[in-house]
Amino acid sequence: MIADAKPDGLLLDVAFTNANIDSDSDMAYNGIALAQEIRTLQTRARRQGASGLPEFPLIRFSKADVIREYVDKDTTSDDLFDEKVDKEHVIKNSGEKSGEVTMQLFSLASDYPRVCAYAASDQSDEPWHNC
Repeated sequence: MIADAKPDGLLLDVAFTNANIDSDSDMAYNGIALAQEIRTLQTRARRQGASGLPEFPLIRFSKADVIREYVDKDTTSDDLFDEKVDKEHVIKNSGEKSGEVTMQLFSLASDYPRVCAYAASDQSDEPWHNC
């Protein structure tokens, strides 16, 4: 479904507590597992030159208490995400700061293809791990 949608970016919550497919079942994975699978498919497609999942930014969009519960001090999943946004902060500041977050995410989505193309051209010494 994600590949067919060809997104410019993807906001992922860490917990999928309200994302039940039906009322009798819970999701078998969380946002971190989905982010890992997306990055694996993107990397595989890039290395094999196949037309797989396109490159796009992943944004972790969760509340701080959810991050504490799912991530705690194990920050190894941080590298899966290009940006991390505190959902609670956005909700509390919906009028004044939401424009900042919107512009930041829009810029990330629009500039991501250029950064990836630049990194792929070997003109950079930067290890752009997600491109």
